Parts: sequence; structure tokens; C-alpha cells
Amino acid sequence: MMPRARCLLFPVLSIALLPAGAQQTPPRPKPSAAVPARNIAIHFDPQSTEVHFKVGSLPRDVRGTFQFKGGAVAIDPDSTLAQGELLVDATTGRTGNAARDKEMQEEVLESKRYPSIFFHAEHLRGQVPKANGSSDVIAEGMLNIHGTDHPLQMKVHLVRVGNALSATTHFSVPYVEWGMKNPRGAFFHLSKTAQVDVNAKGTIRTVVTTNGEQSNDTDEEGPS
Repeated sequence: MMPRARCLLFPVLSIALLPAGAQQTPPRPKPSAAVPARNIAIHFDPQSTEVHFKVGSLPRDVRGTFQFKGGAVAIDPDSTLAQGELLVDATTGRTGNAARDKEMQEEVLESKRYPSIFFHAEHLRGQVPKANGSSDVIAEGMLNIHGTDHPLQMKVHLVRVGNALSATTHFSVPYVEWGMKNPRGAFFHLSKTAQVDVNAKGTIRTVVTTNGEQSNDTDEEGPS
């Protein structure tokens, strides 16, 4: 039988993955005498989320960006369980040098074959702020890049203001160790590890579930 906490996360995740407009009027289940569970759903905004990377090189570091495509995470505050995915478009990686970007896309990332990079959340250790304030949590899950899953643990700094939440994190991607090509030729001196910084922004909602079914949210509504 599926653990109760995980059962409660799935309906919350289904709400979080809906477009923002569709989240305003979730269906109301029949009344129940059961004690409801309160889960947290965070929907991240592609327009205000930034993904930066840096690869050490001589004579200077190579810096670039990727476009965040969106995603949502549902969290059970009574356990460490989390469910959700955050998606990055691998084809949008840019460093400002056309020749270098072509090599990165075609030979390192092979983005035509593997166009998506995504983090699948499994656990969140620590507390999301219940009101205005900040906290540090540990997010654990799988990072899928170049078509392969890799375990990843990230320290994430959260700042909450009203129903707005920002999340910043830094982590390393040992891309050569993970099976991607080590660039040669003009880029012989590139490091074999990329450093990634993410500044994500989104909205947070508390969703009440009863017997595994979602009910109306609390009064935490997204921005109009």
C-alpha cells in the first residue's frame, strides 16, 4: 500500500502543475469528517527565474545562461516527502560565443537528442517559512541531463514575502564524469565541472487534502 503521506502529495502536485489561472477554482470534494492534511504547493515562474552557469577556463572563466521552462513542487510539511519537476531547456544554453555555443550544444550536451534538463524532487529537509521570513532547506532528488539521472542534493535558501517565494541555490555538475564530452581544441583548458546558480521565483499555496482528495485552498491566493 502507498504510504499515506505520499498519497496526499499526488493530488497537491496535480494542482501545482496546472496553469496559474486554472488553479484559482479547484473542485470541491464532498464534506468529510476526516482530519484534513495541509500540504504546500510551489509554482515557479519561468519569466522571473534565472539559471546561470560557469566553467573554469584559461585565460578566463566561461559564463552562460539557460532558460527555465517552468515547474512545480508539492511538499508534505509533516514528512520530508516532495514531488515535482523543474525543467530547463538545454537548447537555450548560451555563453556569448557562437563557436563555443555550437560545440556545447552539438558535442557536449547533444541537445538535439537530449533537449531537456530537469530536476525531479523527492525530499525536502527543513521547513518552508510559514509567514514572512527566510529559511535554509536541503532539496534531494534526481537531476536528468544528457538523458541520464544523477542523484543531487542542494542547499536552498528560501525567502517568503506574502505568497511570493524566492529560492536560490548553487550546485556542481561534473559533466565529464557524468558521461559528456570534454571539449578539446580551442577549449582544451575548460574545467570538467560546471558550477550552476539558480535564482527561482514563484508563488506558494497551502492546499488542504482530505482522504487523499484536494479541497479549496486556504486564503493564500496567487497574484491576479
